[in-house]
Amino acid sequence: AAFERENPAVQWSWVSRGGLRAGRALEEYLDTVLASKPDITLLVMNVMDETDFEAIGKIVEALVSAGGRVIMPDKLAHKEHCLGDDRPDVVGLVKEAGGEVMRVGRLLDEHPERESFVCLDGLHMGPAYHKLMALQLLRFLCGKAHPAWQGGQGCGEESSSGEA
Repeated sequence: AAFERENPAVQWSWVSRGGLRAGRALEEYLDTVLASKPDITLLVMNVMDETDFEAIGKIVEALVSAGGRVIMPDKLAHKEHCLGDDRPDVVGLVKEAGGEVMRVGRLLDEHPERESFVCLDGLHMGPAYHKLMALQLLRFLCGKAHPAWQGGQGCGEESSSGEA
């Protein structure tokens, strides 16, 4: 309710189920997402095999062809909690299909709080992870990449010239 109150012109929706892989997203969710005509789509899903690999390309191409901006993180978890998403070929495919890659892999791997990213169940990600990823998405959207993964200045961080 607070988001809608503070940002009445912004509409967002969550289209998902747990453990979402690209193949299932293509079959079950792409038509729903396309029907909503999104300006920006953040894809957060696992690419575990060739079916998922082909599906992610089709998803990105369809969303970009519909006039949307598509963003996908290069990695979903740090190296000690790999979900099978650490595939450089996926990054290339997303770019080739017209999508943008939000580079967070190095930041996830090197973050001092990475041990607290995973919940006690050993599967789901916890508050520290979600906070970091949300901040990185906001930085990405405002064009202020975190210095650790794109060489740019983070939002609110001063550059060597003293400019933010």
